[in-house]
Amino acid sequence: MAVRSVDLRGSLVADLSKGSLRSREDQALLAIPVDALGAALGEGGPAAVNALGNALGSALEAPARAALETLDDASASDVAFAINAALARFGLGRVAFEQWGDALVARWESAPANTGPLAELCAAALARCLSALTETKAGAVVIESGSSLRVLVADESVCQHVRSQQAKGAVKLTDVLATLSSEASS
Repeated sequence: MAVRSVDLRGSLVADLSKGSLRSREDQALLAIPVDALGAALGEGGPAAVNALGNALGSALEAPARAALETLDDASASDVAFAINAALARFGLGRVAFEQWGDALVARWESAPANTGPLAELCAAALARCLSALTETKAGAVVIESGSSLRVLVADESVCQHVRSQQAKGAVKLTDVLATLSSEASS
């Protein structure tokens, strides 16, 4: 088994008398209102979203690796558990991975946002963390928002194709997957 037990107690240490929020490793943390962060990312554009997404994904990597004994014999479930342990440490919700044919979709519950630049930041962070853990080059694109955020995890060329289809109006998960499936068979 590749998974270690994860103790999340004390992951966030709030000293309200000092106005301080820190990790258990004594790293300073910020509690930023989601609306303010989303607005700032909207102003910063795709470059800001990608830069912060990569930084967040990098920050998720260490706690995810800590949840795994080794990556050598880690199953897909082990990697999913590790990612969820890392997300939990930062209060970022929980993901469940779904396989739709050859497509990998992350259904993200309690994400900081389901739409807009903050949702795109979540997708970029997930891609960065997954890339590091699996030693692959994953891309990610938000493909559906509703009660949960859905993110397609794929090669960046596939993500770019999905973004171009979204610009033409294909925004539902089923539309995206149908388009990918029909183009893969032609």
